[in-house]
Amino acid sequence: GVTSAQTIPNGTMVYDLGISNSSTGGYTITLPSGTNGQILYIHLNYDGSGNITINGTAYSADTNITLVYSGSSWLTF
Repeated sequence: GVTSAQTIPNGTMVYDLGISNSSTGGYTITLPSGTNGQILYIHLNYDGSGNITINGTAYSADTNITLVYSGSSWLTF
């Protein structure tokens, strides 16, 4: 099953987090080590009412996020 703390593996380009029956959210995703120019697409697909935190920002259910690694950090676009 999906635990409340997820780590995206290094080298991942597309990450689909599917959670069912999650009424409170409270999930935290740790981003992988990146390389300059790397793009990461994240799809949060869950039916809960709580938020999922990625890189210090809370996102709601059924959200698509595009991140680009630049310099030494992930940037959200």
